[in-house]
Amino acid sequence: MAKRIILKEDREKAARLKAIYESKKKELGLKQEDAAKHLKVTQSAVSQFLNAIVPLNTDTILKFAELLEVKPSDVDPGLSEKRFQAKEMLQPVPIIGTISNKQPSDYYKKLWLKKPDYHAIGFEIDEDTIDYQKNSYLILTLNKKPTKNSNVLIRLKKRSRFQTGKYLGSEEDHLKIDLNGVMQRFAPADISYLARINEVVRP
Repeated sequence: MAKRIILKEDREKAARLKAIYESKKKELGLKQEDAAKHLKVTQSAVSQFLNAIVPLNTDTILKFAELLEVKPSDVDPGLSEKRFQAKEMLQPVPIIGTISNKQPSDYYKKLWLKKPDYHAIGFEIDEDTIDYQKNSYLILTLNKKPTKNSNVLIRLKKRSRFQTGKYLGSEEDHLKIDLNGVMQRFAPADISYLARINEVVRP
């Protein structure tokens, strides 16, 4: 297969990336081998990306942006979709559990958040559910109580697995929650965990 011709815009992206890399590597204590490990490529490939020998694709730009803690649009201004806008922030989030109640794949992950909050915690969707795609992360904020019609993560005392649903309010000392399209009433004593879902980070 013939190599793709390196265009002017490829060289410009590489130049921006190299400038960011050089300015951030000391601050972050990065070595080229760290970048190679993060990108899952060889150190030679990292050098080729930085020097415009191999063109940067979107996936590679996203991985570099995560590593260097910058926005993808800092490397490629063409990445102007909502998830790459300045309002989003790359934030380290502790991952406290999974929907299946197994151990999370990572206990700490850097995620792009639309609503940055240093009280946020993450919850891994480790299998497809009715509401959420596998490999998504629910962002929970423990200092925010569920409000009417807010999405929630819930675990009932008699069940080992977590569920997601919609909080519909309270009535006569019972909480009304829509689970899989069915409104159910639970006494507070029936619930071992209930948290408001602040946002969802999709894969």
